[in-house]
Amino acid sequence: MATRAAALVLLAAAVAGCSGGAESRSLSCPYPDEVSCESLSSVYERTAGDSVQLPPAPAPVKESTAAWPAVLPPRVLRVWLAPWQDADGDLHGAQEIYMLLEEARWRKNLRSPDANQ
Repeated sequence: MATRAAALVLLAAAVAGCSGGAESRSLSCPYPDEVSCESLSSVYERTAGDSVQLPPAPAPVKESTAAWPAVLPPRVLRVWLAPWQDADGDLHGAQEIYMLLEEARWRKNLRSPDANQ
């Protein structure tokens, strides 16, 4: 009984030694000093009011019509075969078979999409 109590005291001391000190502070936030680490409750308290400032929206990206696609992609059919048992009693697992229905092909209308403008 005394050895169990001594082992329990040593285990408690070892666990308590890992929970404090400079090491735990340096391990609590793995990011550099420029990034702040906060608890969820402090972030909630900071952002719960009406004065939340959102970052500015990014500028819209203008689409370039110079690189419009001139190739139509291939058409592929995926067939799923359910698990089945053969005449010998062997179980075959589910399978997927991919069939090429139509090869990739060039677009016949080679005008740019904004040629009407």
